[in-house]
Amino acid sequence: MKMKLDEKRILDYFSGEDTPKDRKYIESLFADAEREEELKELLARHWEAFSQDDNFPDKSLGHLFQRPIGKPGCLGGKNISDVFRKIWMAYARVAAMLLLPLGLLYLVCINGQKENVLDQVSSIRINAPLGSKLQFTLPDGSTGWLNSGSTLTYPPQFGETRDVHLIGEAWFDVKKNKHRPFNVVTPDVDISVLGTKFNVVAYKGEKTDVVLESGKVLLKPKGDQQQLSMEPSERVVIDSKTNRVSRSNIVGDNKFSSWKDGKLVFRNDSMEEVAQRLGRWYNVDVTIENHTGKDLRLRAVFVDEDIEEVLRLLKMSFPIDYHIEDRKKDEGHFQFSKRKVKITVR
Repeated sequence: MKMKLDEKRILDYFSGEDTPKDRKYIESLFADAEREEELKELLARHWEAFSQDDNFPDKSLGHLFQRPIGKPGCLGGKNISDVFRKIWMAYARVAAMLLLPLGLLYLVCINGQKENVLDQVSSIRINAPLGSKLQFTLPDGSTGWLNSGSTLTYPPQFGETRDVHLIGEAWFDVKKNKHRPFNVVTPDVDISVLGTKFNVVAYKGEKTDVVLESGKVLLKPKGDQQQLSMEPSERVVIDSKTNRVSRSNIVGDNKFSSWKDGKLVFRNDSMEEVAQRLGRWYNVDVTIENHTGKDLRLRAVFVDEDIEEVLRLLKMSFPIDYHIEDRKKDEGHFQFSKRKVKITVR
C-alpha cells in the first residue's frame, strides 16, 4: 500500500522552505512513475495559491518546473545520475500535462550538458480545467484556444502531417501549408484542413459541432458515413449515435467562438443547453427541476459576470428560482466539492 503524499513537504519545496530531507523526499516522489497522477492533481490543485503568492518569483507554471531537484550534474561539473535523469523526465511529463506552454523550453543538465526535455517527450497534453480557458501555440505556429474541461494532445514536433487530438472544445487558427495537412482527431469525427479558422465542440458522449469561419475543411465521421466538406460561415452538427447530420448557415453569428473572447453567448438556447454551458463555464454542477414540457429559450450575452449575477438576470427573464450550495471541504483528502446550482422552473 502506497504512503499518502505529504502535501506540506511538497508545498514547502516549491515555496523554498524545504530542508535537505524534504528534497530527498521530493526526489523519491518524482522518480516513482506510479505517483505521477497524484502529483499532477496536487500541483494543479494548489497552482492558484502559488500564483497569488507575492514571494513566488514567477507566475508561470513552467517556472515552477524549472527549479532543480537535488544537485544536477552541471552544477559543480559532476555527471548527473540515472536517478536524476528519471526524476527530470518524470518532472517533464507532469509539466507537459499541466498547461505546458509550447514556447517554454524545459532544460535539464545531463552529463554537464543542457538538453531539451521536449525532445524526449513523445506527446504534450494541454488541459483546460473546468471554469477556465487557455491559449496555445502549436509546433507549426498555428494558434488557438482551449475551452473549459477540454484536452488537446500533440507531438513536440510535427511530421509529414500535423495531427492533434481533441476532447472538448477548441478554436483553431491553422497556418496554411498545402504539403502538410492539419488533422484534428476527435472521439467521433476527424477534421482535415490546410489553413483555416474554425471552432470544434467534441466532448465525449456528445454531438460533434464544427463551425467554419474561413478556408475549407473536410469532415470524416468515424464509421460508414460519407465524408463532408464545409464552406465558410457554415455549421455542421454530427450525432454519431443516430448518424444524423445537420447543416446551417451562421453568417454574422459570433456565438460559437465568442467564448475565447470571454463572452458567454446564448441564441435561442434551451434550458438544458444553458445549464450545460453554465456548468462548464463556471465549474459548477447545474441541475434543472420541473422543466419537462416547458420550452424556455434564452437569448443573452454575458461578459465577465459571476454565476450569481447570471442567475439573478435569468430569474428576471424566466419563471425560475435557484439555489446555490457552496463548496464543501473533504477533510480526509484536502479537497473541495464543486458548487452546486439547482434551478427550479415555476
